Amino acid sequence: MSAGSTPPRFPPIKSRAYSASASPLHTFYHPEAESGSKARKRGLLCTLLLWLTVALVVVILFAALFLAVLFLIYRPRLPAFSVSSLSIKELAVSAASASINSRFGVTVTARNPNSKLRFEYDTPLRVSVVVGGVDVADGKFAGFVHGTKHTTVLRETIRSGGKRQVTGEEVRAVRAGVSKGVATAEVRVDGKVRALFGKLRSPAMVLQVRCKGLKAAVPGSHKSSGVGGSKCEVKFRGKVLRWTV
Repeated sequence: MSAGSTPPRFPPIKSRAYSASASPLHTFYHPEAESGSKARKRGLLCTLLLWLTVALVVVILFAALFLAVLFLIYRPRLPAFSVSSLSIKELAVSAASASINSRFGVTVTARNPNSKLRFEYDTPLRVSVVVGGVDVADGKFAGFVHGTKHTTVLRETIRSGGKRQVTGEEVRAVRAGVSKGVATAEVRVDGKVRALFGKLRSPAMVLQVRCKGLKAAVPGSHKSSGVGGSKCEVKFRGKVLRWTV
């Protein structure tokens, strides 16, 4: 620029007033407020989970204490089952027709060793005979109430329900379970049972009785059965937190 020349003139800067409501683009963002809200929600959720956990622990402790008191008062023991007799009236296995036709006489003795505890078998008990791992006969024992220090004898004739269709492998397994005119069998008893503590009734539990290694003579073999009060394995399975009065 030469001396004495006039400097260039720029247009004046106009001030502009901005409104917070003029456009959403001018809205200010406050991350501190949002993070504080999320923190409060997480805190409430953690507190709720903590109290639920405490309540669950208290319920479990009270249930354990209740069962411990019942155990100390009643000293419960499982009932004892044994097979008094097992006779084969008929056992015919046909490979040609792939069928089994059978009939068994079964006598099971149930003993309640408890002096303050009763058992209630409120539905029929399913009884079956297994030879060579194959179910060859089925029947039912009527339900009953097992009194304290009481012995109950269950006697029934069970059968295959006509000619039961089986596979060739099952036919071979049954034949393998019979040796020299004597069948090695297993008697199974399944059903539902409740324990009665005075006026208290436990929830229904699954009863499983397994009597293994029983010897029964096949008809026409002139052999004797070797049962003689064989003891059985008894199992109860069920929930313990639900009781009725």
